[in-house]
Amino acid sequence: MALGVGLDFMLAIGAGLNARGVVAIVLAPVVTSVVAPPLRRRTTIRIAQMTTEIENERHYDAAQPVAQ
Repeated sequence: MALGVGLDFMLAIGAGLNARGVVAIVLAPVVTSVVAPPLRRRTTIRIAQMTTEIENERHYDAAQPVAQ
């Protein structure tokens, strides 16, 4: 076997690496979804809005139901 280790050892290492990969694939979208909105808000707060964006925001806010 490679590097003088047995098949059982190589399978154990492979299974461990596969498990870590699966965890990364599952957690990456969750972390991105949680971090992206506040990061976007913080980085775009100083950008001036165009007139059409302000009008669109007013129309959107007026169309939303009022919470009671």
